[in-house]
Amino acid sequence: MSKLEEWRKAQGISYYNLGLKLGYKGINPAANTARICLTGSNKYWRFPKPSILKKIRDLTNKSVSYEDLVNDYLQAKK
Repeated sequence: MSKLEEWRKAQGISYYNLGLKLGYKGINPAANTARICLTGSNKYWRFPKPSILKKIRDLTNKSVSYEDLVNDYLQAKK
C-alpha cells in the first residue's frame, strides 16, 4: 500500500473528495486519484504530474513526500 493511500485512509477521505482537493475535474475525479493512491499495486498505478505532486505534498503537510511517491512508483514498475 502506498504512503498516499495510507494517509487517505487515516484521514477518512474518499477518492472522489481527495481528487477534488487535488484539482481533478471531469466526470470522475476518483478514478485518477485511485490510480495514484494505488501506485505500488501490480494492477493499478500512475505517477502524478508535477503540479499534482506539489498539491499532494501541501495537502498532506509533507507527510507524503516526493520520495515516497517515487519509491512507490518504482516498486510498481518492477
